[in-house]
Amino acid sequence: MSADPNTLLYLEFLQKSYYANNDFLLDHSIKKTASQVIETIRNQGLRVNNDVEELFQKLDEQVKLPTPYEDPISYFIMTNLAREIEQSIVELRFRLPVRPLLGTIPSGRLNAMTILVRRTNEFIVLFERQLFGFAYEMSKIIAQVIPFEGVIGQNIKFAISKEKLSQIEKNLSRHPEIENQMREVVIAYLMKGNPNIIEPTLVSWPSYPLAGILTNSAELFILGHEYGHILCGHFDQSKLVQSFIGEEQVVQVVPQWNQEHEADMKGLELMIHAQQRNQTSVVTSFWGADFFFSCMDILERGISFVETGNEGDRRLNDHPPTALRREVIRQGLMDSLPKDIGEPAINLGMFLESIMEMLFKGMCPYLMQLNKMGYQLADRWKIKKISNCSATVGCNSQY
Repeated sequence: MSADPNTLLYLEFLQKSYYANNDFLLDHSIKKTASQVIETIRNQGLRVNNDVEELFQKLDEQVKLPTPYEDPISYFIMTNLAREIEQSIVELRFRLPVRPLLGTIPSGRLNAMTILVRRTNEFIVLFERQLFGFAYEMSKIIAQVIPFEGVIGQNIKFAISKEKLSQIEKNLSRHPEIENQMREVVIAYLMKGNPNIIEPTLVSWPSYPLAGILTNSAELFILGHEYGHILCGHFDQSKLVQSFIGEEQVVQVVPQWNQEHEADMKGLELMIHAQQRNQTSVVTSFWGADFFFSCMDILERGISFVETGNEGDRRLNDHPPTALRREVIRQGLMDSLPKDIGEPAINLGMFLESIMEMLFKGMCPYLMQLNKMGYQLADRWKIKKISNCSATVGCNSQY
């Protein structure tokens, strides 16, 4: 994406500042080409199919990274998501004043945030560096649990009900490896700062396409939320306060709950439109947003367990609580769609929430044990000052 050189320099400064001020080591993958990443995977004894190898080759050939600190795989994902969101913006006839620059930082928050560079009047959307890997690993775990019932045309059929939830609970007790997979991913992220250091979960059809839809919907919603802040004009000069990113003083937009809800709804609209263009229904698009909120909730509660031994002692932000944001988008969906479309979508989101809660409860004793044994969270979760608005999707700052 084209951007003013000063915006690019500021992105590089922010990334360098995060590493320097929070004693992070650069992820090893940043210093590797995509081809070297493939070779690393093969050296670990894992198979790389032709489609994946072709994708990685495109990374080397086509992706020009904005800074030396950027991860090529994350940047490839971000630019493809942005292409989908921006196409939806055009088709829905919204006006985007300027295309944002995209980047990643080890923020220690499962989200993205948008900042405004005052010198250029351009935006930077910054994703948590490990967000994409964590979301994909979690989606593969969840996809294994969804009760598959068959195929109708090109659509995968699955059933949701209270009876199915009871059946899932029994199946999980007979297959503890699924619960173990989720525990390993979450603990790797909390304690090592990287959910991808463990062996990846391998899934087959139909779990594989379900995981892809779930991940893509969640990621489109997150980026759509950030574009929503820009589209809705939330960078109002009259609502600014001084704040800090690392040691750098910036001007931050005062968090407004109504703005976060507005950006959520705009992000939901952009995501659903993009997924419908890809032949994905409203029902199986919406659950991506619900999935994202569940992932955020699990990490926040996990951090609290390890730090304090209690589930809810750590409040990460002054933005709307995750449960409230989830409720608002569910109600917004019901208000904007016919009942025969909105209701199944919300029912699927609630079904997914119940499954993730079921899996999280099985993890709680291990998290409490980590607290009792005095284990410390990874450095990324200990950041004290990213900015005053650092804890949820859509924090807004100015430089």
